[in-house]
Amino acid sequence: MIHKKLFLAATALAMAASYANAQSFVVGSLRYTIGGDSVTVKADTKSDESIIIPDSVEYGEGEAAKKYAVKGIAASGFFGCTRLRSITLPQTITDIGRAAFWNCKSLESIDIPEAVTAINPAVFTLCGSLKRISAGKQLKSIEPASFMSCTSLDNIEISGDNPYFKSVGGTVYTKDGEALLAHAGSAVKFSIPQGVKTIGNSAFWYCENLKSVTIPTSVTTIEKDAFNGSGLTEVSIPQSVESIGDMAFGYCNSLDTVRAEWQNPPIITTATFQNNAKNLIVPEGTLATYRATQGWNVFRNITELPTWIETAKTAKNALRATYADGTATLESATFSGIARIASTAGEAVRTFRLKRGEKITFSLPKGIYIIYADNGYTKKIAVR
Repeated sequence: MIHKKLFLAATALAMAASYANAQSFVVGSLRYTIGGDSVTVKADTKSDESIIIPDSVEYGEGEAAKKYAVKGIAASGFFGCTRLRSITLPQTITDIGRAAFWNCKSLESIDIPEAVTAINPAVFTLCGSLKRISAGKQLKSIEPASFMSCTSLDNIEISGDNPYFKSVGGTVYTKDGEALLAHAGSAVKFSIPQGVKTIGNSAFWYCENLKSVTIPTSVTTIEKDAFNGSGLTEVSIPQSVESIGDMAFGYCNSLDTVRAEWQNPPIITTATFQNNAKNLIVPEGTLATYRATQGWNVFRNITELPTWIETAKTAKNALRATYADGTATLESATFSGIARIASTAGEAVRTFRLKRGEKITFSLPKGIYIIYADNGYTKKIAVR
């Protein structure tokens, strides 16, 4: 997948002169291009702050005058209208062209007409002030990078009657919730819900505000470009993940540390962590495996996480954690309170309330966990 600058350049070139051989006319500040009995619309000037597009427009004189339904927003139609704050689209619109609102950096909100079935590539790219988008029940396609660099977009509203998608805040999922398709907005931290199996193509592409993401153990697939260009500083990838696509974490220039939980990691491309393969933390005893596996051996520093690491001790062994033969044990001497078990991604696994002198044993599936308690006691455990 191409880097952001190349993507922007390629898209801009693709938007050239689509009206050269088509009949067009201007009404007010809008230019309409005729196609059969309907027209597409684009900005004729870039100075308007507010635009209301009519559902039809008349062209011609006398008996030759004809009314045309406004059916489409032209590709790059409002490209670079940096002063545009609001736009009203008529319900006659059925298509919004590629990069239609590219770099409308002052645009704050938009309602996509009910008949529109697709959000095409780069439609809202660089709309940094865009806070809200609504779409109807007929929407059935959301193309990758539709919301690239929409850093304020915290509210994507999709009709509850839509059979293909559902939205929660600034995130779009398939209707069954098994795939996360698009995320945008101002959030610095985001927890992907348990139950999501696929993080889609370009789902977090250039979410530059995003510093931390929690990936649950339900995820099995991270598609190409999923986090490309995001602001992640670290990430933990659970061993439930079976495949990671090309450039999935490419150009995450702030990404310092990746934690991998596999004993036998999946093969990935050398570009999966393009431009940011810095520090990789792996389970104890797997260093040689990662150094010999394509895509992982590009990291500059690979460090094993010991089976047990105590990061804080309590006085007189008030609480003690051990692990042997598939069973973990929490043993309290003087501690009384809550002890929690979590994945390295921060996902809660088990919670116990301990009394003084109590001993609790329990099993854990394979993985790396953090055990921590109210009194500051912390341990890491690798279950193999």
